[in-house]
Amino acid sequence: MNNTEYGASVYRTLASDTVDPSLRDKRRVTEPVIKYAKTTDGVNIAYYAIGAGSPLIYLTPRSHLEREWRYPEQRAWLDRLAENHRLFRYDRRGIGLSDRDREFDFNDLLLDIEAVVLKEGLNRFAVMARVSSAAVAILYASRHPQLVSHLVLFCPYIHNRDLRESSPPHEAVRAAAAIDWQTYTQLLAELTTGWVDMTTRRTAMPPTFETAPGSMVIRVLWSASRTVT
Repeated sequence: MNNTEYGASVYRTLASDTVDPSLRDKRRVTEPVIKYAKTTDGVNIAYYAIGAGSPLIYLTPRSHLEREWRYPEQRAWLDRLAENHRLFRYDRRGIGLSDRDREFDFNDLLLDIEAVVLKEGLNRFAVMARVSSAAVAILYASRHPQLVSHLVLFCPYIHNRDLRESSPPHEAVRAAAAIDWQTYTQLLAELTTGWVDMTTRRTAMPPTFETAPGSMVIRVLWSASRTVT
């Protein structure tokens, strides 16, 4: 099964309304058990695993494992992903329940994935990435083609500028970052997720990077297209 076929099967599961209601009633209603994996540079990465089946690591640019599970829409999305997979979800460094207040660059984000993979002893798995996390997923897949069975990119973009320039609301919200970080994170959370409670700002931190260098991403795209099937 190639990437296109695999991705289509994932989204068919998400979009399907044919799941037996009795099975839905038996779904997990309590929060997943949070575990921690330590990276090679000493960062504690929070993660959990739910479901059964072939492993699937799901990347997003912002998250908070405990808080996102409390939102019914988000929980339903994760539950659907876990119907046919062993779903691994983690907070990257700098956000959520993982270690914060540490400087890092783009390549360090690969260590977060590696920590979870090593802790769980994963030998072959699919990677699904949403929006700007696509750059991390592509780079990881290009460096570890023997581990990544499928690469699924959901609404991907490489540079945050691509999103801002195509979205006046995002551009307006971005202007608040340099003036009041708390206001910015609250507005950003409401704009991108619909969450309106004031504590959602805890999922984010002041940005230390905007994107991967463009030339590196182009090389990675070409390499990944040839090595991941």
